[in-house]
Amino acid sequence: MQKSNKILISVVSLFTIVTLGCNVILKAQYDKIDFDDPYHGYGTEIVSPFKHVVLSGTGRGLTQILPGREFQIKTTLSERALNWKVEGDTLRVDLARNLNENNWAPNDLSKAEPVAFIIAPRVSGVYSTGVNCKVSDLKNERFTLRQEKSRVLLVNNSIQNLTAQVVLGSSLTIDQKSRIDTAAISLNDSSRLTAADDNFKRFQLQADESAHLELPMSLINIISKKQ
Repeated sequence: MQKSNKILISVVSLFTIVTLGCNVILKAQYDKIDFDDPYHGYGTEIVSPFKHVVLSGTGRGLTQILPGREFQIKTTLSERALNWKVEGDTLRVDLARNLNENNWAPNDLSKAEPVAFIIAPRVSGVYSTGVNCKVSDLKNERFTLRQEKSRVLLVNNSIQNLTAQVVLGSSLTIDQKSRIDTAAISLNDSSRLTAADDNFKRFQLQADESAHLELPMSLINIISKKQ
């Protein structure tokens, strides 16, 4: 056998061995992926303890707030697109205004893929300016919400006392799984309130003439009797 053929065979054999080795490594890494993990593909930031969340920045994308054992932020965004800091008992999160167009949240926030999760054992208040937000699975005695130029969706929450200020063209949607004992909601500047069910035991609404309401008839009757 010629020397050149021996060299060629050696090169081909080495390439085959390397390729097989890479495939084995890739398969092992693939097998480790938990596709049922809701945070698959998200980076994790450990943050100092906080009770309140202040969101500001762009209306693109969706930020979800939910309970968990540790104080964390999980996000698909870069540090340039999402900045955060903890001041006292408040987590401040700023989302850059140049997010990719793919990060636009659809009209139905329940179908949106969050660009960030904010996780804490308990969150007492959320203050959102220009950031769409989903708050889910809270079990609170008290919860305070203030939103400006933003959309907020409350999902599967159990809250004894809710205070909400919805202004500057914002919208607040409360899903049928949420249960709220007492709610005091103010609605101004062409803002919108949507309740999918009779979520409240006691309900107080202050709204200007520009407000939009999508409420069950039982709540509308309560409001009408108080006027």
